[in-house]
Amino acid sequence: MNRDLYEQFSKIQWLMHRYYHKNMNRFSAVSDPHRGQGRVLKMLQLKHDISQKELSYLLDIRSQSIGELLSKLEKGGFIERTPSEEDKRVMLIHLTEKGKEAGENQFEINEIFSDLNEEEQNNLEDYLNRIIKRMEAYINYDENDKKAGRNRRHFERHFERRTRRNDREK
Repeated sequence: MNRDLYEQFSKIQWLMHRYYHKNMNRFSAVSDPHRGQGRVLKMLQLKHDISQKELSYLLDIRSQSIGELLSKLEKGGFIERTPSEEDKRVMLIHLTEKGKEAGENQFEINEIFSDLNEEEQNNLEDYLNRIIKRMEAYINYDENDKKAGRNRRHFERHFERRTRRNDREK
């Protein structure tokens, strides 16, 4: 029984990875509302004409990192920056038509769980949290662990390279 569950988890992990990359290939780097440029677009859909400082605060992203994301989005034609009328030193960020369209075409992960009703989703979340806690305890996982941070950054760099390659191929 445990081996079957493990194999099912392995298959789900593989399928989720494939699902994610299929959607990234279909939509582009700005399509994921949970990462990088996609998060910025999602926030700009919710809050129009926002300063870089406020955006950085709301998304909990360092100012330098948000600047880099905004430069990419501006270069791609997804956003524009205009001086604030109250304080010309402050640049307000807003979506262009292309940015609005990209924001509307973001893929949603919710469809993965659409075959489960709310109670089943809550139960699954509880089960997964218990499994995660057990695994974290077993491997002495610590989110502040430098090695864990390096591994996370390695994955993020891999993801960014793949995204750039996919964008070039389009």
